[in-house]
Amino acid sequence: MTTTSQPGGKRHLGSQQLWLRVCAALAVVALVAAVVFAGIYGYRWIDAAFFGVQDTQEVRDEAQDGAEQVILNVTNIDPKNLTAFREQVDSSLTGNARTQITAEDFETLTKQVDANGDKTATLTSVVKRSGVVEFNEDDKTAKVLVYVDVTSTVPGAQPTTSNMGFSVDVVHEDGGWKATDIQSIDAIGLQDPAGTTTAPTTGGN
Repeated sequence: MTTTSQPGGKRHLGSQQLWLRVCAALAVVALVAAVVFAGIYGYRWIDAAFFGVQDTQEVRDEAQDGAEQVILNVTNIDPKNLTAFREQVDSSLTGNARTQITAEDFETLTKQVDANGDKTATLTSVVKRSGVVEFNEDDKTAKVLVYVDVTSTVPGAQPTTSNMGFSVDVVHEDGGWKATDIQSIDAIGLQDPAGTTTAPTTGGN
């Protein structure tokens, strides 16, 4: 029995093999594309979910740092350089807070320094505790409680330290955080590790 080959038979088989290879290649490409897609959008989801929270916390921390700096600026007073003190206060306030520390206040302070001369106290302060109690990321505003130890130093006398508490409303403005309102609050007794300072109670405005 004589068999004859079908013309084009090998070519047909070769075409099937080629097609299978193409399909396999396309499947690999599709798989790679799916992995890349998942990687990109999964990363973006993680970025939004995790890093978005991280960014919010960073802004919150910046607001807290800004409120601390405001209180340091208004409670550190060098009577020999009242110009610098006024500049640091002016740079810290906006809105309603600008009416809380006025030009008349600076004038009164200057008169006191002139009257007391070398017996004028120098005030230095350090932050003991602070915490954000309100925060609005959209408006970039926050309310922060700040407690500081304020030390009064008079030449020839023993320095005295008092703990003072403040409620500070801050807003992000001109690239930094400024106080829109400052209120004195009851100070918390915070013991200095090396001392026995008792915190007094401060009044209102």
